[in-house]
Parts: sequence; structure tokens; C-alpha cells
Amino acid sequence: MDSALDLQEAICAAQSQRGQQLLTALRLGDACLARLRVYLRLIHQWQWINHGQYQHVSEMEAEIGRLLGGWMRQEQTKPSQK
Repeated sequence: MDSALDLQEAICAAQSQRGQQLLTALRLGDACLARLRVYLRLIHQWQWINHGQYQHVSEMEAEIGRLLGGWMRQEQTKPSQK
């Protein structure tokens, strides 16, 4: 739960940033998402959630990853603002 909240906080913080600070916040969000993925695989392996629950949450985290990755690519391709 803490990792999911860390991810949400990183994304919320990124919304108020620009330039290099935005990319830094997005990278932090990406690291939080990676950590969350590991924890989700573990709780499924330990059978704390069933396969249907794991499939649902995996689809959700994959979509978040696609959105986050797209946001990062968009920001990396923007010309430098002074």
C-alpha cells in the first residue's frame, strides 16, 4: 500500500513541476512503479491475491506505466526552455 501511495505522491508532485524538475519527479514515479510491480508479483506468488485479482491489477499498473512512459518521452523531446 505504501508503494502505491508513493507512486501517487510522485505523480501529483510531477504535475506541479517544469523542466528538469519534472523529469526528476517522473523518474521517481517510474522507480515507485517498478517497486510496486515487484511487490504485486510477490503477493501473487504468496497467494495473498488470486489470479483474477492479479490480472486486474497488472493491467492497471501496465496502463499507468504506458501513461507515465509517454509523459516522460514527451518531456524529454521538448526543446529546452530558458
